[in-house]
Amino acid sequence: MIVLPPRIPPPKRSLRVETMEGLTWLWTRPVLRRLALSLGVINGLHMLAMVVLVLVSQERLGLSASGFGVLLAMGAAGGVVGGFIYPAIVRRIGAQRSRTQSLALFPAPFLIIGLANNVILVSTMLCFQSLVSVLWNVVTVSYRQRVIPHELLGRVDSIYRFFGWGTISLGAILGGSIVAVAEPALGHDTALALPFIIAAVGTGLLCLWGLTRLQIDA
Repeated sequence: MIVLPPRIPPPKRSLRVETMEGLTWLWTRPVLRRLALSLGVINGLHMLAMVVLVLVSQERLGLSASGFGVLLAMGAAGGVVGGFIYPAIVRRIGAQRSRTQSLALFPAPFLIIGLANNVILVSTMLCFQSLVSVLWNVVTVSYRQRVIPHELLGRVDSIYRFFGWGTISLGAILGGSIVAVAEPALGHDTALALPFIIAAVGTGLLCLWGLTRLQIDA
């Protein structure tokens, strides 16, 4: 009978030390650092626009509360479909092309949703937007899970998410503020469209930057 020695737990370290270790590892990896910051830009711009979607649905599209729920469900359906089809697509065309295509497809839904008066067109764009978001996630999440060492995965991933998701609340505040500030000068309809136009321009610029600065290995 083999008696195993008792397992000695690793020495406890402070939260600050472990957090700095994860932050240092992430910040010295240019691709992961840029992916985290890019996700922050995407999420911030997305929320900047989507925070006024309920007003667009009520005032421009004439939807009821239940109609707005159906509109959101269309977006969710796109994400479900993307989860099924994109792993095979990424294997076929590669991570780098998938990442480039997802960035290139982000601006159009924002612009169309911001300007459209047709509920079918808006719901289709929400569905398409979710499809594009899932493609980005399939590529970037799998990439960081491959390259982050197992012993650092929790710390680095949490810091990555801090940069990537920390802008959501900021985007929500800015979206509503932009509408409030712009409405007296531009009118209500144009003010509602402005956050979507800003999101389209911002994600377009991110795409141009990402063409040379976000190179993901297969």
